Amino acid sequence: MGEIGTREPTPVGNLLGAAVPTLRGRLFEVRIRREWRELVGAEIARRCQPVELRNGTLELIVDNSPWLHELSLREAELLSRLGERYGREAVRALRFSLGTLPPEPAGHPGRSGRSDARLAPEDAQMIEAAVALIPHPELRAAVVESAFTSFNRVITRWAWEKTRVPDFPLLPLVRAWIRLRLGSDPETLSPIRQLPLLNGRPILHIAGDRDWLMPVSEARTLFELTRGPRELWIVPGADHGHCWRTAPEEYEGRVVGFFDRNV
Repeated sequence: MGEIGTREPTPVGNLLGAAVPTLRGRLFEVRIRREWRELVGAEIARRCQPVELRNGTLELIVDNSPWLHELSLREAELLSRLGERYGREAVRALRFSLGTLPPEPAGHPGRSGRSDARLAPEDAQMIEAAVALIPHPELRAAVVESAFTSFNRVITRWAWEKTRVPDFPLLPLVRAWIRLRLGSDPETLSPIRQLPLLNGRPILHIAGDRDWLMPVSEARTLFELTRGPRELWIVPGADHGHCWRTAPEEYEGRVVGFFDRNV
């Protein structure tokens, strides 16, 4: 039996890249953007930022023509710096174009020399969702059908019911890929987190008792967490998204009656 605990720790990024090959390039792009200022210096970083790596060519945005000309002449020097850090084959060419610079990664000094403090994406999303409700006093009631509590739990449930794939070890990698692709974490927009933003408005929760993807337990949880007037209707025999199709007349009567009472 081999010895336990003799191997060096492996960075999570390496594990993700090995398990999901399509992530490898994106993770490398993120690394270049994060280390760009350190790699090329503050002066160049203020005028030029990397945006994409495609087939070994690093796309760069430059904010004015004189710097575009200057950096084009220094392409060999920049490639040498990239090669020393990442390997000669990682970035084989540079392509410069004029444009508006993307923001530098959080944590680097901004152009004013002050720390560029930014909200985490999940905090920004929560604020955006909260502010979205403020200018809409006409939003006085809501009907929620076939809802789920957690985005992550939906992925886990779907994978198991459809493919019998357990959550670990694959699904954490899938969720990481989704976050990377979206640029934010959709879990922060899960109904269980957004429900408080309705701030006491009446809610009618509707769920089908044969809904395998968003089971009745999800609707009951959201119903219990609703602060304000609330109603719960479990539709017998209804699968996911088929509540109206299963009982159209009762559906319309309940929804219209709910709004008549609350709007």
